[in-house]
Amino acid sequence: MIIEVPAVTVTNEVQLKKGEFKNIKWKRRIFSSTYELFTNNSKIGELNTSNFRSISVGQINNYSFKFQKKSFWRSEIEIVDLLHHTSLGSIKFKLLGYQAEINLQGEKYVWKFENFWRSKWAVYENDFSIINYYKKSFKGEIKSKKENELLLLCGLFVYNNLLKYQ
Repeated sequence: MIIEVPAVTVTNEVQLKKGEFKNIKWKRRIFSSTYELFTNNSKIGELNTSNFRSISVGQINNYSFKFQKKSFWRSEIEIVDLLHHTSLGSIKFKLLGYQAEINLQGEKYVWKFENFWRSKWAVYENDFSIINYYKKSFKGEIKSKKENELLLLCGLFVYNNLLKYQ
């Protein structure tokens, strides 16, 4: 079985420098399934999602990742490095509490909403918020204390996936 993975294009690609992770903007056009990521008004990546497919693809700073549902009945996502075709971790959803557990290369993180309106969410490491996401309409902001491109994309992916079940 061959699975087609949509191409991810990044124009005006700019590498993030140390310390720039503190403030990243994102936007998604109405009816679009693509989140675009920006820093200093330059596009640095994107996350392509779909309501009708079990695969999402993300790219940031020359790294490409695939988020693929492990099976139809399970609420677990496998995260794959598209360059090396290796598994990097998984995401397990806890739908009753609108939370998720992110496992990346032996490290565990917790994703959860921060407010009733679901316009703020965060990724936690050892009960400390390390990446905070803010949403207003079809755009938002990410403030991170940890330089981890994949974890940053995971936070957007989890949010998008939970929106499907609201």
